[in-house]
Amino acid sequence: DLIEGGFRVLNRLGSGATAHALLVESQEGSAVLKVARDDDCNRRLQDEGEVLRTLRSEYVVGIRDIRTICGRTVLV
Repeated sequence: DLIEGGFRVLNRLGSGATAHALLVESQEGSAVLKVARDDDCNRRLQDEGEVLRTLRSEYVVGIRDIRTICGRTVLV
C-alpha cells in the first residue's frame, strides 16, 4: 500500500496503547512510522516526538520527523 508522503507500507510491525508501527520504504530508504491510533492519541504522540527530538542516546531510537498523515500524528 502506498500512503501520503510517498511511503510504501511493507509490513505492520505491531501496535501499542497509542500507536501502530509500520515498516515503510520511501525514496529516502526504509523507516518505521509510528502512527497515532486515533485522534485522541495525536497530541500524546506529538508530545512524545518533541521529547525524542531532544534526546541523544545509544539506548533511545531517534526520529527523523514529525508529520501529519491522513489526520494522524506520525513519527518517522
